[in-house]
Amino acid sequence: MVHVYNRQNKTTEIIQHWWNFDPILKMHFDTTPLDPDVNASSLEFVEDIELYEFGRSILSEIETYVGKPLVFMDNKWFTSEFTSIKGELKLTEINDLSYPNLLYYKNKDKI
Repeated sequence: MVHVYNRQNKTTEIIQHWWNFDPILKMHFDTTPLDPDVNASSLEFVEDIELYEFGRSILSEIETYVGKPLVFMDNKWFTSEFTSIKGELKLTEINDLSYPNLLYYKNKDKI
């Protein structure tokens, strides 16, 4: 999900979207955690089929994978993560949007 450009901070945030499927109702539903001040209708939903296919291609080697939250700021890409319960945000600059920079994944042999 791509957040609206934040003019004040000059940033755009991108987070993984959490679709789940109810097999009884045969419906998808959204469980993406959003801050209360985020207007969900202002988010743009983007599917990266290439990234999805890459994840599927390594499923036999990994246990799971999750997209990393991204921030675009000052013409640079960063991954973002909260570093404590206090909600301190850590930005780590990345050189490119290659798969290892876009995904957290857990190898089966390291479980």
